[in-house]
Amino acid sequence: MVVPERHGVIDSVATGFLVTNRHLPFLALPIALDLLLWLGPKISIQPLLNRLFGVGSTPLTELGMTGASANDQLAASLTEFNLLGLLSLAMPSSRSMFLSAGEADAALTIGTWPLAFAAVVVLFTAALLIGAFYRSTVVQGVIEPANGNTDGIYDIFVQAAPRYVRLLLIVIGLAMAGLAALTALITVADAVVPGVGSVIVTVTAGVILWLVILFYLSESAVFVSGYGAVASLRASAQIVRAFLWPSVGLFFLLRLIGFGMGMIWGLVGDASLVTVAAIGGNAYIATGLTLAAMVYYRDRMDSMRWNA
Repeated sequence: MVVPERHGVIDSVATGFLVTNRHLPFLALPIALDLLLWLGPKISIQPLLNRLFGVGSTPLTELGMTGASANDQLAASLTEFNLLGLLSLAMPSSRSMFLSAGEADAALTIGTWPLAFAAVVVLFTAALLIGAFYRSTVVQGVIEPANGNTDGIYDIFVQAAPRYVRLLLIVIGLAMAGLAALTALITVADAVVPGVGSVIVTVTAGVILWLVILFYLSESAVFVSGYGAVASLRASAQIVRAFLWPSVGLFFLLRLIGFGMGMIWGLVGDASLVTVAAIGGNAYIATGLTLAAMVYYRDRMDSMRWNA
């Protein structure tokens, strides 16, 4: 039997981009989504958020931010939120999720909370399915027919989408429950020992970072190995513990590149050709990084099976 090849951290990233170069159609979905968010219709819930934050009829942009209260500053960043931006939740997008959509330029303005809630549910569900379809597409460059896998994009999507959705819902649910518990703990702790809350926050931040590193390969496990939500979390933790420093190195390298590119895309306005270049560049780099994580996961999983 042939010993499975195991790429290092840099080689995994390089391989991710090599696969992207061979499969440029992988870029179609993130490019299409960014174009939709840039040029497509906008959905505004500004009236609801204005009432929620107590914002008057005078636009906050006219009030100015220098003397604005914290409430007004928060309102300024949220009241013109384009609800359609939720579609980018599970996708590598060069467009900020908090896209501007004031009442003046919105194709649809939602003025009731039940309708807004329904729209959020629909868009959130669509975002997860779009993310699942994108990953079902790009994983084709990682799982080779030579390994006995003959599933196409549709087959992988049908199998992986429910698992991917469950994985994200588990992560979101645990994060919300943890945040609620942490808030209660800090409140009680500060009441008993003033100032201890900041220590708890610092320690918790370290724990959260470790958990994120421990489970960041779970997404790859869903699409490369076809694992369920819990099994993918377990597989990610096994790989990170078995290959600790390479896994930590890959995590920070991927985040560093992604964060740096995100800052660059954030500096790009709506300057037509520049924006088009940013959209294409984002799709290329984000796809390469997504594939890099899948390549790293695949190689480590094959290595662990070989040595078992």
